[in-house]
Parts: sequence; C-alpha cells; structure tokens
Amino acid sequence: MKSEGVDAWLKHWLKMQKKGSRPLVLKDGSNKPSEANVNTHPKIVDRRKGKKRYVEPDNDDEVDDGVLDAARANKKKGTDGLSLLKSPHSVGPISQSRLTFLASLSDDKHYKNLLSLLFAAKDGELLEGPRPAWVSWQSTDPYMSEAFFNPRSSSSLSALKRWIDTDPITADTGFLASYKQVELVTLGCGLAFRALWIAQFPDRYSDVPAHIIDSPYPFSEYEQLSHCIDDLLSGYAETIELIEAYYAHKPQLSKQGTSKDSVDEAKRNDAPDGNRGNGAPSKTGQDGSDGLGHRRQHGLSGVPPSVHYLREEVGLAGPAWETMGPQWQALGVLWLHAEQALSKSGRTDLLMGEVRKSDIPEQWKDWMYAKIMRTDALRPSETFRKVFTNYLRQLPPGSVDIGGTVMTNIWCRPGRTGIIGLLLCLYWQAKYSGAGKEWQSNIRYVEDILNAILAEPEL
Repeated sequence: MKSEGVDAWLKHWLKMQKKGSRPLVLKDGSNKPSEANVNTHPKIVDRRKGKKRYVEPDNDDEVDDGVLDAARANKKKGTDGLSLLKSPHSVGPISQSRLTFLASLSDDKHYKNLLSLLFAAKDGELLEGPRPAWVSWQSTDPYMSEAFFNPRSSSSLSALKRWIDTDPITADTGFLASYKQVELVTLGCGLAFRALWIAQFPDRYSDVPAHIIDSPYPFSEYEQLSHCIDDLLSGYAETIELIEAYYAHKPQLSKQGTSKDSVDEAKRNDAPDGNRGNGAPSKTGQDGSDGLGHRRQHGLSGVPPSVHYLREEVGLAGPAWETMGPQWQALGVLWLHAEQALSKSGRTDLLMGEVRKSDIPEQWKDWMYAKIMRTDALRPSETFRKVFTNYLRQLPPGSVDIGGTVMTNIWCRPGRTGIIGLLLCLYWQAKYSGAGKEWQSNIRYVEDILNAILAEPEL
C-alpha cells in the first residue's frame, strides 16, 4: 500500500472510532475459557439475510472515496501536492495560450489592470528599450535565474523597475503601444510577481532552486512592484474602466498560487467590429485613438508606497500634474529625491500631540490630523496663500540653507507628516488662491529647502 493509501486508511479508521461504530477493544487473555469448557459444536447462524457486519478495509479501493480523491488530486499537481511551473517558451506562440499563462502569474489588482490593456492594444512592432534579458517569450526556465535575485545585476528586480519607469507601454505618439509591446511588459511584471511569491512560499512549489529560497528581497517588494505598475497605468484609468465595463459579465481571474481558469476566448472574439482579435471596444469602432487607446495622463512615478495614495491630492498625478507646468513637475522630481533621502534618516510620522504642539499653519495641521485618522480633509480658505507665505518667511535663519539647520524643522521627515506637506501647501495656493508671483517665489523657497536636505551628509 502506498503512503497516500496508508494515510487515507488511518484517517478513515479514526473517523469510525469517533463515531463509535467500530470501537477499539483490547482482549483480556485472563478471561480465556479453558479447553474443557469450549463448545465443540457451535451453532452456525446464517447471517446472509440479516444486517451485514462492518469489515475494516484492507486496501485503497475500500477507503472513503472523498479522502482518496483528495490524495489523487494532490498527486496530479506534482510531488506531494506541489505546484509545477511553466516557462514562457513552453506556452507557445498562440495568443490565447499566452493570455491564459499571463493570467496565472499573479492576482495583484494593478497587474490585472495591466493585463486588461491587452484588449485595447493594436497590432504593431516592439519598442526599443533597456528591458532585462529574461523578459522574453523564448525563456525556457520555469524559475527566475540567480541574476534576478542579484540586486547589482542588469537583470535584477531593480532593472525591471527602471524599465517600467521609462513608460514602455506608451508609444512615441503618446498613445498605447502595440499588442506585442504591452504583452511583453505584462510578461516581465508577471514573472517578477511570481518569483517574489515563490521566494516567500517555496514550500508550495516543486524543486525550488536554492537561490530563490535565499532571496535577498523582502516580501514588501511585491507591494512596491504593484505600486510601480499603478504608476505606469496612471494615464489609462479611463481605458481600464471602459474595458471592465464592457467585459463585466465575463469570469474573473483566479487567485494567486493556484492554477487559473482559462480566459474566455469570447473575450477577444466578441469585440465590436474594427477591434476583433487584439483590439478592444471603442465608441466608434475605429482607431484606438478614438476610443480606448487614448493619450495617457501622466503623473510622477516612483513615489514611495507610504505616500503613494496622496499623489493626486498634492498635485503629483492627474490633471494638475499636466496643467501646472514644467516648473511644478521639476519640483515634484526634486521632492521625490529628498523624500527618498529622508527615508534613510529613521524618522517616522509625527504623533497627534506633536502635530498639535508644532508651529505649522493650522490648515496644514488639520490635513495631518485627517491623514493620521484616515478621514477626509477640509479645503483651505482663499486666505491660505498669505498664511503659507508668511510661514515660509518666518522660518529661522539658516533653516533652509545648505549646510544649515534644515533638519531641525519638525516636518523634515518622510511620510504623510513630512515634506510632502510643503507640496500640499503650494498646490493649495495654486488651486484655491491662484498662482502668481508670490506662488513662484514660494516654489523657489521650497526648492532651496529640498536642496538643503539633499546636501545633508547624514543622508
């Protein structure tokens, strides 16, 4: 009897013990009757017409079917129920097979949104770009190579993120890139997600290499990669919403770590005329520029997860990012570098009491309170323009100079109670009080603050 059968038999026997239908009884040898008293002519009773006695099973075929079915199902997955992986090359060139494979790589919501863009992409060629070598449908390895797990390698996770930062799903025309290009970007992100997942849960997979088990990447990299993809998709929100609305009646993707249901082929074949195959629904059924393949809205990419959800609220994404001009965008990039530098300082978010005792403007305090309590913040009044200008001008001498005392400011820290508030106040000034010479002057003042932070030797 195989090990699966033994385990199943024992489980079945234990279940019968608990039901009391076949109790375990130990025989007492002291009560054994003597040979003299043994009935040498026992009465034979025919039980064939009565209730049959329960007989313990002796082989696999008599074990409870439900238990054995589970054992057989686990055996089909691989050794001891472990999952077996496919390589990109093993999928083949058929678009439907590739789509099913891509859907199996991750259940991350932003990755699924990226996958949905394939239904808006058109035929075309690949774009030039410094993508990692393993991002290829010709890869024959089911597991990521050691180079991916080497942070210094040109094939590392960081290399993938740098490629994502170049916006590889948008063509030079400003419209969504070709189907081949979007498919390749989706492949790279999906393989990275799968590698990070396996490194965290190697016991669920078969024959995991040692370099994956010893991965230097914390599981937080999974979430950070998700945020990178969210940044990449920031200008395609409307496109994704239209795709989801159109295919709302179709089955959803399965969960991470399990085999996926096949993506319904009708999802591609049912597209309206003019978009059949690798197209997507559009209002006119014509070129993607008239419908889903529209020009994207840009936002600042690479924003840390701790403040990523605040991007649009402070003018770093959405319509404000495009309409406030290159000076504002340059300030956003400068802030990002300072934010990343301050993350090395070890400083954490302010507590409610610390915010209350600070000398920052009351409207800024109220916003911090709202972020700490995760509630909606009130908009400032039109007089806030003067309030913030006066606050900047009253900062202690040297607190905004390179080599000065900038680190003594209470807001000189990363996160929601840190320097992102400076951008918030500038954005409020422009939005509610109107940008003018005073606003331009305040931008330069904040630039000096951020440059002073970047010049700090401790960072």
